Amino acid sequence: MRLALALDESKDCDDVHSVDGFNFVIEKDLTAQIGNVQVDFASYGFTITPEQPFAETGKDCGGCSCKS
Repeated sequence: MRLALALDESKDCDDVHSVDGFNFVIEKDLTAQIGNVQVDFASYGFTITPEQPFAETGKDCGGCSCKS
């Protein structure tokens, strides 16, 4: 599993972090699993590094699981 950036609106199940005028939205459940996330710009795009690696679950988990 890996992290990626996408445009989205915040929902009740999200944490919103404002940095230099940009809002970053991440699911609260995901934050609980991986901790803080570092986003850096590199010459080829963005790198996204979680504080803790993903747990191996053996199932396909993707997309936002919360409903608004």
